Amino acid sequence: MEIFTEGVPQTVQDMAALRDARREQQARLFRLAETDSGHRLGSSLPDGTPNQTLPVNKTVVMFSLVIPGPIKNNRFLEAVFDEGCRSFLDRLVQEQPYTDEKPAGAGSVQTPLIAAHYEDRAPAGCTAFWLLNAQAETVKRQAVALERTHPIGILWDFDVFSAFEQKLSASELGLSSRPCLICGNPAKLCARSRTHSVPEMQAKISKLISVHRRILLDKSYSS
Repeated sequence: MEIFTEGVPQTVQDMAALRDARREQQARLFRLAETDSGHRLGSSLPDGTPNQTLPVNKTVVMFSLVIPGPIKNNRFLEAVFDEGCRSFLDRLVQEQPYTDEKPAGAGSVQTPLIAAHYEDRAPAGCTAFWLLNAQAETVKRQAVALERTHPIGILWDFDVFSAFEQKLSASELGLSSRPCLICGNPAKLCARSRTHSVPEMQAKISKLISVHRRILLDKSYSS
């Protein structure tokens, strides 16, 4: 099954516009995190040092797909995107409790996991954003686990930020780097040296999606 015969080829300008739109949406969620916490992230303590004590339970996540070549979105890739969104939220709900403590003696109350959510399904690529009531490090570890273990997780990319706009990397947490889709070596090294051609990577992606089409629960993948 060849999935890259569908879709609108994207230009360098299209991808630049998408990156700008993503940065703007991230900024909106960081501002919302400030509002929800009643805390200005850029503020300082009385002694002048940066105030980085609150809100420790706010995390911003941007989810997209790792798709080489000019075709960045079509019905097949949207199915991969939808599966990533479902799997990510299911994992968070199953593995981490989200509660806020009431004043002493009043017990606890459940806090919603998702404080805000936004999706964009542009021809230049699908993107999902979440503002979560969760610890950034915990979210990053769960996201990396999905990328490394789900049958199509190698096509997913979860960027996780603390509410202080700090992007968490897998290496900083002692986690393995993203493997190359083709050879399994660190993906950054292969991308930097352009070890593999776009047609080669597209063929691999088409085969991967075809093999796991049942997971995507989409009639488009029936033989």
